[in-house]
Amino acid sequence: MKIKTCILALITTTILSGCNPNNDQQINDNNEQPYIGPIASGVNITGDSLIGSTLTGHYTFTDPNYSPRSEGTSEYNWKVKGNDESIGNELTYLLTENEFDKNVYFCVTPEATSTKTEDEAEDEDEIEIVTGETKCSVATEKVTDPRGSKPEASNVTINNSEPTVGDTLTASYDYSDADGDLEATSQFVWKAGSEIIAAANQASLVLTKLQQDKTITFCVTPVSMDSDAFENYPTIGDQVCSAATAPTQALQGSAPVASNILIEGEHAVGAELTGSYQY
Repeated sequence: MKIKTCILALITTTILSGCNPNNDQQINDNNEQPYIGPIASGVNITGDSLIGSTLTGHYTFTDPNYSPRSEGTSEYNWKVKGNDESIGNELTYLLTENEFDKNVYFCVTPEATSTKTEDEAEDEDEIEIVTGETKCSVATEKVTDPRGSKPEASNVTINNSEPTVGDTLTASYDYSDADGDLEATSQFVWKAGSEIIAAANQASLVLTKLQQDKTITFCVTPVSMDSDAFENYPTIGDQVCSAATAPTQALQGSAPVASNILIEGEHAVGAELTGSYQY
């Protein structure tokens, strides 16, 4: 029985000894495989889509290598949907009036820490890929202002749809504000065709020859009083324009008249005759 025990111990020692690598078979940090880039997954946003609210970006960092590396300095980017304008590069973003009525989303470009610099690599195959593909979240709902609503203009009209040079046009519109704020100094614009008429910023306009043969349009941007004194309170509404008039007609006048037409001088060959008239 003692002999069997000794034999078993000898076999076990031999097997365990065979598992140790020798000096000629060293395994590198990534199991002799090229490093691939890290991955950002589950990219999303938390926070209210309201002016004054702070949004936070979230994601999961993964380095899918045999020897995973820790996260380095990953790149963050907050953007406005549509024009993809960059508005921030931190993990959080404070919404301002600039994002009002817009959709915002968050992007991250994952970066891993490197275990070998480019100078230390013996060939290109050993250069580590430390930056992964940029991933973005779904955009938020349109950013709203919890403190109030913009004023509105409606029923914008011009009193004369078939104007003539010299006419005075008068515009009218209805002003409203869901918060009950009174109207301040709203902004007026007159257009001849598609061009803004310089210095025409009142509710009436006298047409000149410069507007002849052009359609006329009146636009208003409603402005309300800031009765609540909130910073960035929405006091300016959206511009609303009237329908265009018919092309402006030339001013119709009377033809000139010549009268008392006379000829003076001797009626003979070689004589000089003079004509005269009243205009």
